[in-house]
Amino acid sequence: MGAVLSLARKLRHCEILAPFDDALLARLASCGILQRYQANDEIFSQGSPAEALYAIVKGAVRLQRKTQLGPFMLATLDRGDLFGERFLLEPAERNLSAVAETRVELVALDLARLREAAALQPSFEMALSWTLWKALSLKLRASNQKLTEFFASNNALGDEDGPATASAPQQGGFRVDMAAKRDLFDEQRLTPMEINFLASLSREESYGATETIFREGEPGEVMYVVLDGTVLISKFIPGGGEEGLAFLGRGEYFGEMAVLDHLPRSATASAHSSGAVVLAIARNVAEGLLGIQKTSSTRLLRLLCSMASQRLLESDDKLVGWFLLSAGHNA
Repeated sequence: MGAVLSLARKLRHCEILAPFDDALLARLASCGILQRYQANDEIFSQGSPAEALYAIVKGAVRLQRKTQLGPFMLATLDRGDLFGERFLLEPAERNLSAVAETRVELVALDLARLREAAALQPSFEMALSWTLWKALSLKLRASNQKLTEFFASNNALGDEDGPATASAPQQGGFRVDMAAKRDLFDEQRLTPMEINFLASLSREESYGATETIFREGEPGEVMYVVLDGTVLISKFIPGGGEEGLAFLGRGEYFGEMAVLDHLPRSATASAHSSGAVVLAIARNVAEGLLGIQKTSSTRLLRLLCSMASQRLLESDDKLVGWFLLSAGHNA
């Protein structure tokens, strides 16, 4: 018991674990062990099985990917940060390696024990899901920013014009049948209460081909889910124009990061060539389901975590691809 309380005290310094009260934090600590590494020690290697989620309680860690041109650094993490969280959502081999940047002290949280604790205690599952979403959204914002910085010194990639002005949605007499909305949320296996809540309080919007839904840098008061068509998520690269990050189809959410963390949009969303119909979910509606202090939808939050994890993977893949195309000159 003393070892668990000692780990819990160390974890309490991790701000990202704020959703865990003292009892839940002790439960979290019971899933972990303390590990120490010297500078340049490998914590885990690319291709190894994922067995733990890590919380940094002292020092710094770099995450990197092996390439034909040597290691490419994806991120440097500091005290209070988590890493390895995507493998709690979907067991798989590591797609990167983690190396101690300095002397580090970590709490390694066993993934199997975390899943077991979440299955047994809904409040633990909610706190864990919120923590995973926050960790993933922070990494995704950082990765998106790195996309901009990657070619910051390269002015020979093309048009340097800034992003265009956002378009207004096509409204007028446009309406979506309530049954069509319910069908969408039912496909996501939400509860009847959640389905009725979102179907009743979401607002349908239609966009023509290439019309902008929102722009990078804008405040985020609304999150969206694709009902029909395709939405392009992109980022403006100085000297390079608009760079596509992801294509989203039916049932995929976007714009949720700015709504839930109250920070500006980190990317642009627009209808693809076929146009798109989306459902807009206002901040107060989203927080009614996803607010950590309210009766929240763990199912929806886990769905958002999975989508953020996939977008982070795609963003990191793009960074590695650019690194290889530039022959390592813009690392």
